[in-house]
Amino acid sequence: MSQMATEKMMPKAFSFRTRTRDVLAVGIITLTGLGIAFTTLNSLDTIASFSSLTFLFVSLGVGIANYRLRAITKSNGTVIISGIVVVVVTIGLLLFYMGNHERDTLSAIGVLYGAVFAADLLFSKRRLILVSRNS
Repeated sequence: MSQMATEKMMPKAFSFRTRTRDVLAVGIITLTGLGIAFTTLNSLDTIASFSSLTFLFVSLGVGIANYRLRAITKSNGTVIISGIVVVVVTIGLLLFYMGNHERDTLSAIGVLYGAVFAADLLFSKRRLILVSRNS
């Protein structure tokens, strides 16, 4: 977290440490508060589905990265593409199921992802680069 704040991927306040124990107090307090809010305001279904979907998106990202680096990683492109297809189909099936049977859960997950993307736009280094180019 401190490294991300130093690289301007998070607010600078997350890089501050306490004097006595070298602890990232702001980050710990913020993450604890967000964790409490997340678990208190959402159902177990929402938490489980959000976690599963996030895991699938991360797996998709890893598969795409591996495909792009296949010359370096010496990976089999066919196997990588097969894995990516399986992950994409799984994401599609999960979203289809939630759309038909758990619309409230799907809506809550949409709001959560919206909040994550909004925070990324607000604090991301990429945004800072875009703002400086447009100035």
